[in-house]
Amino acid sequence: MRSALGARPSVPSSSWEALVCLGVLVHKVSERITEIGERRRMGHSGTGFKKHVVIIGWDEFARSVAHQLLNADLRIAIVADAKGDVDLIHEQFSKDRVHALFADLQDPLVLQKAGIREAGMVFPNLATVTDKSVAILDVKREFPGTRLVVALDNDDLRGPFRTAEVTFVLSRGELAAKLLPVTSSTRTLRSTRRAFSLRQEQATSTTFSSSS
Repeated sequence: MRSALGARPSVPSSSWEALVCLGVLVHKVSERITEIGERRRMGHSGTGFKKHVVIIGWDEFARSVAHQLLNADLRIAIVADAKGDVDLIHEQFSKDRVHALFADLQDPLVLQKAGIREAGMVFPNLATVTDKSVAILDVKREFPGTRLVVALDNDDLRGPFRTAEVTFVLSRGELAAKLLPVTSSTRTLRSTRRAFSLRQEQATSTTFSSSS
């Protein structure tokens, strides 16, 4: 017969059940936190950008355009259909200036997470003319009034895109030059108003000092 000193203390089955439930709960919470972090990293939490440029489709040309826009102090939302591209975008650009979104490029509704309703311009940067045409029609249907710019390699195709009421139909070389003044016009107007108000305040202060 085992002595009382050598006997192992028994653990009530209810305690074991409680430990198992706690372990399951911790695991589920951990999974949820990881899921939320992944959604944010993939851009699914959306962006608060306004008057920014939305680029649909990521490649070397889009990267070049993005650098020019950032150098002009503009913000960008980039929609890419590969997680690897989203990771590269995060590595190359600040999240304060660039919002990267992993999404199906054929689904226009996901563009809401790129802030399309508040965007100053949308640039469908897709591989084929057909893909660009479909994207333009989808955007115009779901988000009426959106300003669109498309870059073409063939000048003969400008007519059909103008018929589709695209705001600007340009060659690739013209694209950045057109995007910069269009998207920055509102900001420039605000800056001009602030400068005018400051000059008025300075003039008032000078007049008051002179009269004193």
